Amino acid sequence: MKSVFCTWGIRTGCAVDTAWRRIRTIFEISGAEFGYVLRGVSTADLFKANWSQIRRAEKIYCATIWQVFIVYIISFGSGAEIVYWVQGLVAEENYLKKKSRFRYFVLLCLEKAGFNFASSFIFVSEFMRDFYFRRYPSARGKRSLVIPCVSDLNASRDIQRIEDSYCYLGGMSAWQKFDVVVRIMNMVVDNNPGSTFYVATRDIQICESVLRAIASPRLLNVTSVCTLNGDEEVSRFLSGVEFGFLIRDDNLVNNVSSPIKLAEYLSCGVSVITTDALRSYADSVREAGYVIQPEVFLSSPAIDCFRYKGELAAIEVHRRLFSQSSVLAAVRGFLN
Repeated sequence: MKSVFCTWGIRTGCAVDTAWRRIRTIFEISGAEFGYVLRGVSTADLFKANWSQIRRAEKIYCATIWQVFIVYIISFGSGAEIVYWVQGLVAEENYLKKKSRFRYFVLLCLEKAGFNFASSFIFVSEFMRDFYFRRYPSARGKRSLVIPCVSDLNASRDIQRIEDSYCYLGGMSAWQKFDVVVRIMNMVVDNNPGSTFYVATRDIQICESVLRAIASPRLLNVTSVCTLNGDEEVSRFLSGVEFGFLIRDDNLVNNVSSPIKLAEYLSCGVSVITTDALRSYADSVREAGYVIQPEVFLSSPAIDCFRYKGELAAIEVHRRLFSQSSVLAAVRGFLN
């Protein structure tokens, strides 16, 4: 097997696993064949695992900085090329969670070493690529590819899209800003009583707690909460709504990102309501949705209700930026 993907530390069904599954399809269409290494191997058993497949591979794709280190050790001297698929800013993400400057500088040093170990890179946005090339100028001389998180979902034609319907799809971590979404929806239903709100999350208890604490009685009356399983259920859920929220704080972690939710919303014809934190994609979102400043929006004494920009507008932005066909030529060039 010429190319392998390291799965150590990646939970089945998580966002990274989903994104890789979709990108892998693009690589296979382009002629690449992939195997998996270290699948299901725990950290305790890592150095007992069979390393022969790693040492025989020509290219090894790693999705975390920790994978880069492990694969570098295992493959040392084999001539294998390590491709680091950069998911985010390791040091900055950890600092947002832990607020430890010591951990930040340690992770920054480890990240720098990982960029030295890797032979080439896949970035999820042009903003991310440019940021890392400024941070590590030596990386400029290595091969790189920009692939946003793509979506292969499609709008379900047998689903009737509900007029003035809004949705939130995702988890309840603080950085996902569900509380802000609820506050915005309070204003939306006050200005347009015919609006409805649909939430799909696995964190049902947290979601209901936030709704009880923040949602107005009017919003609670028009809110439905559910859990979805699999791409088909996600497609059908999104095919029935007009608007989808993707609210992010304006910080470096979000500036470089390419949320898979953005691609899924657009591929199913949803008008996205987001912020300009997504530096590489905010301008394109404006064509099919809305880019807002939540603090300004929430402080406005009166608002104009959002107007659905149409299924075709969203699908066109998806086709141009977040579809398999939009990145196919770049992938083929990267593989050759």
